Amino acid sequence: MFAKLINHYPSYAPHRLRVGETWVYNPTETQLLDAGYLPVIETEPPVTDEFHYAEPHWAEESGQIVQEWELLPIPESEEADADDYEAALREVGVNV
Repeated sequence: MFAKLINHYPSYAPHRLRVGETWVYNPTETQLLDAGYLPVIETEPPVTDEFHYAEPHWAEESGQIVQEWELLPIPESEEADADDYEAALREVGVNV
């Protein structure tokens, strides 16, 4: 897989690529590299526990786009009460 890193997320190469004045279907690795696409290296997410989750991040390293992971704590959830539901309904335009 080849992609360009746009807004910190891979934008994968198309199956049809304009090379010069012609369209190339299933471009070669050289054509993709010449067009600015880089190889994408996906990695396995780390093992987590019930208090954390793994969030993927992408970085350009040594001419490749590499998937990296960050372990983050799962936010504590608060139970919604009647006031929260009414406020949510008002936000979407329902008269309560």
